[in-house]
Amino acid sequence: MLLKQNVIVPEKFEYREKTGHDGAGTMSIYKSANSPMETANIFSKMFAPLSLKASTGEVLWVNQTPNSSHWCRPVALIAEKESKELLSAVNGVFEPGEKRLQEKGITFNYNNKKYEVKVCIESSMKDLKIRTVESDLDGADCLLYITRSAEWKDQNKIQDVNYFAINRTAEKTLVLYKEMVKVDGQITKSKNDYATKHGLTSEPVSTLDNHFITITHQYINGVSWLLKLMYHLRANVLNWSEREDIKEQIKKARSLVLSEIETKTSLRLNQALTHLMRCVGSNEEKGIDLAIICVRKAHSQQLTQKLLDFFTWRKRSDSKMAPKTAIIIAQQDQEAGNYRSVRDVLFTMHQELKSQQIIIPFEMSNSLMLLHSYILVKIQIKLNNHERAARLLNRVAHNVSKFSVHIIQILTTTVVECHKVVTGAHIICDDLCSCPICDFTAIYSELLKYLPMNDTFPMCSNKINPSNIIKIDNNNF
Repeated sequence: MLLKQNVIVPEKFEYREKTGHDGAGTMSIYKSANSPMETANIFSKMFAPLSLKASTGEVLWVNQTPNSSHWCRPVALIAEKESKELLSAVNGVFEPGEKRLQEKGITFNYNNKKYEVKVCIESSMKDLKIRTVESDLDGADCLLYITRSAEWKDQNKIQDVNYFAINRTAEKTLVLYKEMVKVDGQITKSKNDYATKHGLTSEPVSTLDNHFITITHQYINGVSWLLKLMYHLRANVLNWSEREDIKEQIKKARSLVLSEIETKTSLRLNQALTHLMRCVGSNEEKGIDLAIICVRKAHSQQLTQKLLDFFTWRKRSDSKMAPKTAIIIAQQDQEAGNYRSVRDVLFTMHQELKSQQIIIPFEMSNSLMLLHSYILVKIQIKLNNHERAARLLNRVAHNVSKFSVHIIQILTTTVVECHKVVTGAHIICDDLCSCPICDFTAIYSELLKYLPMNDTFPMCSNKINPSNIIKIDNNNF
């Protein structure tokens, strides 16, 4: 991929990924009478690539959406309920190999060149429940350091920059376990023994440090606390606790705040969309149709992307539905004159279909071409290239019904620009190139004129270096 983009790949570089595992229970999809599954539970070991860096520190590639399902790759799927025994078995299989990779790296040959890769693996894709089970620190207040929760409110200790330094490691925990374990494998328990046991309850089943914060849960808790502050401020209650005599007052304030949030952010529509996408059986088609209507009326990029992601996930059975949905959703914005937003939606789906090797419908390609032509007109006028602007406008004018909000402006501008054109122009194969990031085609000479004014590629809006532009071989055109 990097070589195709004309990126010089050094012989020594660093590869980073994150890994982890999680389980999901009571999966209704596995509960049907004809399912071969013996349990409604699934456990997955997974990883996601993060970046490639040269040994000098230069970034060769970085994953812009590392939390997207597009990048998350399962390396093991187990139809079993999440348990300490399962975690122990999975870690016993994968952790030694991951440790060897990080210690020895990878060496391989490609095009008669030898490459040496340093491997860095972050075990960060685990929730707090799994981390607690793996470390067996069930009695601990925190998995990062051995302090107690009461100390977290001590101002003197908070001001000491070293007091809350991370001091728990998997190695220290294993040593502590070996020191305290009895012959029968149990740990002696007694009152007020936190100073010696530090919350350890039994044998750890992982050799990895738990030095990663579970962002998802912190986000949920943070939002909950922020909402509570909003409720109390609206109710003019300046205390964190909720006494019996002010509960009703806070309850009313809560309803008002949530109502305003739902009105301004479409969060209630978000819940509705989730339920509609979960419709199965005879209600599936109706649910999908209502989901599309929901997104069209919401005018929300977040909901639009959520629905497109849903169809991409179901691409094996719905390869025709995803582009159709993108076009239907885009029509609403196009009718409102939000042409750049529509172009971005279609472009995103175009790239997704291309990456999945799904045939791109003509209707989508044609709509994308027209919208991009309209956007390029302003660029050509700024470059004083009235000839090319006129030809682009001529294309748009022939489909002016799709630009209903700006029909008069488009036709007027077309007449003005076409009045300055005296000859036609032809595409020259030797003057074509492609974007090193999105792979869309452009006229090389025109792109070089445009980049000094704006260093982003007109279609994908990514910054590009002129030296990385890929000239198209006319033998392959």
